[in-house]
Amino acid sequence: MRVRLGFGDRFVRVQVIDPGTRTAAPCYAAATGGLEESGRGLGIVAALSIRYGTEVLKRGHRLVWVDLAATL
Repeated sequence: MRVRLGFGDRFVRVQVIDPGTRTAAPCYAAATGGLEESGRGLGIVAALSIRYGTEVLKRGHRLVWVDLAATL
């Protein structure tokens, strides 16, 4: 897993690259309160971010990025 940080105008970008799924569509766990062990992270990211996205890189690695509001 690799993590990168960047800064923009009033936001902080966090990127995480890990060996994820090979499909382009993000995977969310059902919001049923179940015990699923995957897919919860993107729901948390969506709730905390001003914007986010995912993409599949070479060799099936997934890049997830999130922009968080920076307050001073």
